[in-house]
Amino acid sequence: MILIFEGVDKSGKSTLIEKIPGLYIKNKFIPEKGNPKSVEAYKDIQKDLATFLFAHDKEKYNIILDRSYFSEIVYSNILRDYEALDDKFYQFLSGIYRNMHCILFFCTAPLEKLWERIVINDDLDDVKNKENLEFAIERYERIFDHKRLRISRRVLNTFDKNVDECLEDINYVIDRLGGNQKQVIKNREMEEKKRWI
Repeated sequence: MILIFEGVDKSGKSTLIEKIPGLYIKNKFIPEKGNPKSVEAYKDIQKDLATFLFAHDKEKYNIILDRSYFSEIVYSNILRDYEALDDKFYQFLSGIYRNMHCILFFCTAPLEKLWERIVINDDLDDVKNKENLEFAIERYERIFDHKRLRISRRVLNTFDKNVDECLEDINYVIDRLGGNQKQVIKNREMEEKKRWI
């Protein structure tokens, strides 16, 4: 099973991932200078990632992704020079991930609370300002609600619920969708994959 955690900075993704029991291979995408510049270039990147994930999914590994292709869709227009939020791109992404056992968790909180967390932690590298943050949240919500997105999904409000309550939600969704949490997998770090966000 592949668990994908998405959301803007300081939405609680990494905190929740750190608290999940070590029955998963955990993969964090590392920011890198440069960008794909176009949807076509990004497609090539995603094909490579999908091939890698599909191989592990077939072997019944449990994988956690701290961000994935959804982040590039959101930030392409905010930080890049192209727009990836279109129906054709959704179809492409749904196609390459369709046969994988994925659950998407969208971590969020009220705008004011997220902005407060970002300012307190001096983490303005990506969003730059409150307007960009609001725009990013709106784009995530559009993705999450999109009818063409054929992936199981769950919203995790990290303001209304504490970490333990969010973890209960995560475990409930995994159990309901048939995830095998009893499968013992050595918790090793994957070779870090580059991400464009």
